[in-house]
Amino acid sequence: MPDLVSCTVDTSNLMRGIEISRAYSHRTPQIAVNTAGYQVAWGWYNRFPVVAQGTIDTQMNAPARMTIRTGKFKGTQTETSHSVGEMIVVSRLHPSSRYSAMTGNYWALRAPEFHGRRDKSSAFWGWVKQKEELMIKARHSSTGFLRSCIIPIIRMLKPFASRSVGGGGGNTLSSLSGEDFDPNSGWAIPAKAGALVATCEIANAAGTSGINSVLYTKHNVALHRVGVMPLNEAIQAEYESTLRYVAKQEMERDRAKYAAVGFTLT
Repeated sequence: MPDLVSCTVDTSNLMRGIEISRAYSHRTPQIAVNTAGYQVAWGWYNRFPVVAQGTIDTQMNAPARMTIRTGKFKGTQTETSHSVGEMIVVSRLHPSSRYSAMTGNYWALRAPEFHGRRDKSSAFWGWVKQKEELMIKARHSSTGFLRSCIIPIIRMLKPFASRSVGGGGGNTLSSLSGEDFDPNSGWAIPAKAGALVATCEIANAAGTSGINSVLYTKHNVALHRVGVMPLNEAIQAEYESTLRYVAKQEMERDRAKYAAVGFTLT
């Protein structure tokens, strides 16, 4: 069963954090926790690996060889050379092909009839080339699919986070306006005011639902393979950032005390 990749930030075991919040910040525990979740989501987004379009072009245009068996008993073999992209298009024509089995026939194709064409082979490969170009363009736009599932998290948490924080890495919500994303592909449950424990949960839901079980299971496996490490890195970065902030505030608070006994804090 596919699983979410999620992160929960709470104050249940962070008594020192609550004390620090009261001493150095006017934020409520809910705003502090939601801000941390918002920053973690941005850190996750900025660290998430995305395949470059140039890499896709190189992979799809790499040469591939195909053996065609013809004749009454399929005994005649003819080898032809085409690109990997063209071979994928051909594989999509056959429900029993390895590619179709791996994707649950999600991208199945049916070749048109070339009636009255003497150059049926040439017409067929021309059609394959067109489909290959469309497929490569689609892959360009979907290369950040797993990362785009973090966008709903960021959008959901923004109203609950401190107004003083940004996206990090030079990104803002407006910079995401051109990216395609499914609003149901990720979600956040912000901490609510008045609760005994302030808890904020964020989750990337890629591959947890869909009409094609074969395909969305692969998406979920890929999410766990490449998405967990950048999430852990984002959590660690937010933790270290908080510690630096606390250390700075403590230094400012104690500066006068140390100066009185001859110490200078720098």
